[in-house]
Amino acid sequence: MEKSKKESYFFWTFKGTRIFLRGSEIWYVSTEQGKTLIHTRSQVYQIGGPMREEALKLRELPMVKVHNSFLVNMDKLEVISAKGATLKNQVYIPVSRGCWGAAREIIDNYYREKCGSVPEPQRSVV
Repeated sequence: MEKSKKESYFFWTFKGTRIFLRGSEIWYVSTEQGKTLIHTRSQVYQIGGPMREEALKLRELPMVKVHNSFLVNMDKLEVISAKGATLKNQVYIPVSRGCWGAAREIIDNYYREKCGSVPEPQRSVV
């Protein structure tokens, strides 16, 4: 019998507000004008810590850095390329050239482990 994975829960306090989220509710994390934001399907929460600190806090989730300002939950990805990512809720996230190589490898490994394989990209024949 397969063990079920225990749901991860996260907690933040920011300016007197307490935020409680399940890991599966977190779609992505962004920074805008020095503010770190947690995005769920329908809400955005400002939290106090810097992106680097939040990446450590969320390390048990399948998060990948696709840009200096964005961490994305790989379970919420629908499409990704060197130009950008589209999440399952149709939110577009930019992918930076500097992050693309490592992000692609992390994503491929994650889905290879989860699905058993990852299709190789098709090359254009000119």
